[in-house]
Parts: sequence; C-alpha cells; structure tokens
Amino acid sequence: MTQPTWTPDSAPTRTPPSADVSTAGPRIRALDTLRGFALCGILIINIYQQVVFRGAAAGTSSRLPEVVQLFFYERFYPIFSILFGIGFGIFLRRAATRTAQPRVVLARRLVVLLFIGIAHFVVHPGEALTAYAWRA
Repeated sequence: MTQPTWTPDSAPTRTPPSADVSTAGPRIRALDTLRGFALCGILIINIYQQVVFRGAAAGTSSRLPEVVQLFFYERFYPIFSILFGIGFGIFLRRAATRTAQPRVVLARRLVVLLFIGIAHFVVHPGEALTAYAWRA
C-alpha cells in the first residue's frame, strides 16, 4: 500500500473570515464533558462559600473545611484551569487557519474577558475571570 504524497495543490488553504461557520471545526465532546464536570465541582464550592461564609470570608479557601478543601477546591479548580489553557491552544490553532495574526485575536478576546471580570469583581470579589484574562 502506498502513502499519499503531499503536493502544493493538496495543501490546506486559508479561508477568509466570512467563510462558512463549519470551518471552525467540531466541538471536542470529551473536553466539554470535563469542563462541565469541573464546573459542577466549582458550583459546590461557590454554594458552600455563599451559604456558610458570608461577608469578608467569602472567596477564601483557607477557611473551608478540610473535606471541601481537599475533595473540591484542590481538584476542580486545577482541572478547570488546565481546560481553560487547552481552550487557548485550540483557539489559536483554529484561528491560525482564518487569520494571519491569531494571537491578536486571542488578545482581543482576553481584553473583553478582563473587562467582564472587572465588572463581575464589583459584584462578587474573588472571582476568577480577571485572573484568567490577566495571566494568560
């Protein structure tokens, strides 16, 4: 059996930004499932913090009981953070097929995320959007 050979005619071409949405690529269901799983754990932490710790203690992990700290806080936040980074990589790879400057597009999205995080910080101090946008 022979291997297909690469020719310039078979090389992938860049599509203009107004191209069909189907060029974005399929969703990766395993990543979506893991992301949902991590968000469920983060939801448990947030509910616990809002119900038990009101006021100044809300958003602090050092005052959580050891069970919540060990089985939820130290498990689900790292999973979600890693998936957030993987999402950046996927976004950059897919944006590279549509534009010559994918990092500029990502930076623009991160600035929007930062502004949303700043607005959310006014209502809920201790949120993570600003950290994700600022440190990316």
